Amino acid sequence: MIDQLYLILIMAGALAGFLAGLMGIGGGIVSVPIMYWALGAMGDLGVDDALRMHTAVATSLLVIIPTSIRSARAHYLKGGVEVPTAKTWAAFIIIGALVGALIANDLDKQQLVTFFGVMLFLMALRLLLLAFKGQQQEGVERSVTGPFSKFVALFIGVASSLMGIGGASFAVPYLTLMGRPIQRAVGTASFFGLLIALPAVIGFAWLSVFAEGRALSNPWQVGYFNGLLFLFVAPLSILCAPYGVKMAHKISPKALSGVFGVFLMITSLRMMFGA
Repeated sequence: MIDQLYLILIMAGALAGFLAGLMGIGGGIVSVPIMYWALGAMGDLGVDDALRMHTAVATSLLVIIPTSIRSARAHYLKGGVEVPTAKTWAAFIIIGALVGALIANDLDKQQLVTFFGVMLFLMALRLLLLAFKGQQQEGVERSVTGPFSKFVALFIGVASSLMGIGGASFAVPYLTLMGRPIQRAVGTASFFGLLIALPAVIGFAWLSVFAEGRALSNPWQVGYFNGLLFLFVAPLSILCAPYGVKMAHKISPKALSGVFGVFLMITSLRMMFGA
């Protein structure tokens, strides 16, 4: 059983990396549910049930750091990153990610899982409608540097940090709503993964120092982070990200929206039923 579990984690890492490149998601949509399940199936190498979701989120964010760097670089080389938007949103996303880590420390497992599922479900509906209706026509791009868009960037940082994801689940639907082609929305969102994951990981590391009563004897568990999960998930996640980027720039925008929407819908329903 344990050998099969490790194989599943390795496969999850490969899928997370590929989807990080394909959809700019950072990989947390795959890795958080898989890590959450794995921690409950690892016996003595797992963690207390009350700590499972926090560990899955924090460790997923740690994996996202190198994965998002690889993914964003590949998108940038293909001209898929909207640099002005990335620069304008950067500070707000970073602040939001730190706030999200602080909030996550005070939420229980069920609250985190429910929040994860509901928000993904709403984003999935938006992208499926986009795929059904087709992409917006060129020439209708609207500004994403105003006060409301900066608030959206702040929200993306908070929500993504809470959920252990890279931010594309929220950024891509919003950017497409504002008229951006989905390939450019995905490429820009891939950069946000690093902006979210790095401060969120710092926040979780700081908070884990004060998590009284949660220290475990598990040698792989350091605060809210699980080294065994990272070891099995991260390598192929990093390796497979550029292959997802290549696919994102080959398939049609409508198909990419549909793939993104279906995946979010399945993930959200699974998380909500689990909660």
